[in-house]
Amino acid sequence: MDRDDVLELAKNINHEYETGIWSEINSFFGYREDVAGFDLVFNRDGDFFQLDVRMKSFSHHSADDLFLALVRFIEYKEATFYVQERTENMTIFLMLSCMHGKKGFLLDLKFG
Repeated sequence: MDRDDVLELAKNINHEYETGIWSEINSFFGYREDVAGFDLVFNRDGDFFQLDVRMKSFSHHSADDLFLALVRFIEYKEATFYVQERTENMTIFLMLSCMHGKKGFLLDLKFG
């Protein structure tokens, strides 16, 4: 599975702006001591959230741990899919989560 596969799945899901997800992401990162800062925007052209996280001490392992904690915090329990890419200084995830009724969200995350 790669980014294109997740994006193809997203075509069948209503992933328009969801205020609850926006609030949950802000709440999760607002109190993290391992995060130096983050930027969250909603891309209305593609109906997905974009999240850039600046970690105080980046490593791929710490980014993986932080991502999995976020997933447990915000995912819809019915289905969650994600793919990961790595560069030397960054870990990138594309996450799709949905509930019954084909309502969900798409999140493009970058940890560095």
